[in-house]
Amino acid sequence: MSQTDEQGGFFTIWVLGLCVVLLFIGGLSLDLWNGFSQRRQLEEIADGATVAGGSQIDLPTFKSNGTVVLDVNAARRSAFQYIDQAKADDNITLTEEKVEVVDNHLRVELSRNVAMTLTKVLAPVTDPYVIKVSSAAEPVPS
Repeated sequence: MSQTDEQGGFFTIWVLGLCVVLLFIGGLSLDLWNGFSQRRQLEEIADGATVAGGSQIDLPTFKSNGTVVLDVNAARRSAFQYIDQAKADDNITLTEEKVEVVDNHLRVELSRNVAMTLTKVLAPVTDPYVIKVSSAAEPVPS
């Protein structure tokens, strides 16, 4: 038996092991890319809702003394309408939608579960990955 025959078996096993490792890394990178993409989408929705709600100033107060203050009810309603429209357009489900107006600051917090796909096959993960984003705005006179 020659030395080449003995090394051929080792090389085959080494290549198979390398393929499994590359498959795992590829699956992990696809899942991470999916998570980053969905986070970006969630950030866009939160930012849009913040702009929509933060634009709702109390006009009677502004006209009477020039003070720029949020109309709390209109700001919350406008932010939630934006979120609902974005969910319908993109066909997504959120696990948390929170819109708060505190001291003339509007804050929108959204969260969503992202399930692992290829990584789940190679390394069983039972819990979904949770993405949370927040956005804040305050009306200021221009």
